[in-house]
Amino acid sequence: MLVAVVCAIGLGWSALISRPAGSTALTYVAVVSLTILSTGVMGLLAVLSVQDEPVRVWGLSAADTATYQNEVDQYWTENEDGDGSEAPAPPIGKCSWHQDTEHVPVVEPQWGLD
Repeated sequence: MLVAVVCAIGLGWSALISRPAGSTALTYVAVVSLTILSTGVMGLLAVLSVQDEPVRVWGLSAADTATYQNEVDQYWTENEDGDGSEAPAPPIGKCSWHQDTEHVPVVEPQWGLD
């Protein structure tokens, strides 16, 4: 299929330009341009078409993270001059598997561009 498209582009340039070297050069330029252009368009469309998918994550839940962040903020508010007291330890024991969402680019609708 790809060879047929390149041949069609070459025949088109041969019909428009009388010199074989010119039509050959323009065929190469057209094929390279279309390759770069379609790859760029595919990349831009992949960024624009994003969907949220559930993922399984090991770590703190959002509530535990917020609680720990509040403890750290309170520590730094009370100990601005660094009196040497210990900052609150991360709640590593509360880590567990939980569901989260992740932004994933969807490229299936753009496969026709390749």
